[in-house]
Amino acid sequence: MQLISLGIKVPQEYKLAAQYTLSYDFNELFKEPKHISDEYIIQQAQEIVEEANIFNIKLDKKPASLIFSSEIQNLIYNFTKKFEISRLEKIIKIFETASKLKVPVDIAEAQNMYFNKIYTNFTKLLDAALAEHSDTDKVRDFLFSILVLGEHLNINTEFYKSSILRLTSERIQIPN
Repeated sequence: MQLISLGIKVPQEYKLAAQYTLSYDFNELFKEPKHISDEYIIQQAQEIVEEANIFNIKLDKKPASLIFSSEIQNLIYNFTKKFEISRLEKIIKIFETASKLKVPVDIAEAQNMYFNKIYTNFTKLLDAALAEHSDTDKVRDFLFSILVLGEHLNINTEFYKSSILRLTSERIQIPN
């Protein structure tokens, strides 16, 4: 970094060594899936990305990408078994972290699970959530979060947004 601050062109050999070292360090941070949600680890990864940007080098993030993709797939699978807000929030946070760090995520399997288990049964899920819970605002927020997950998976969820608004507003208007 001192060479750059002095306005001296960084030799290609140095850039190659920096690319290898920074890529290795970046991927080591996410060797364990539990590290994906660790704020300290995420901050370290962000610093590595910033340093790579200073040198104008592209990091090899394939190992981290595999970990992120696998963790998202596992979490969505578990979420489809038990619809808990904490699970949903964790999945969305991982997508946000991947986006922030520009880690590509393979969403094919997760997308299929979401579509088959959630999207095609969304009306039933909506009805069940409204029947189970009296707090319509919490139900609406939870269902919108499920749709946010769908958007992260490149699934068009516009149709269900209007359904949620319509059904939750009808529920609010019913006198007790």
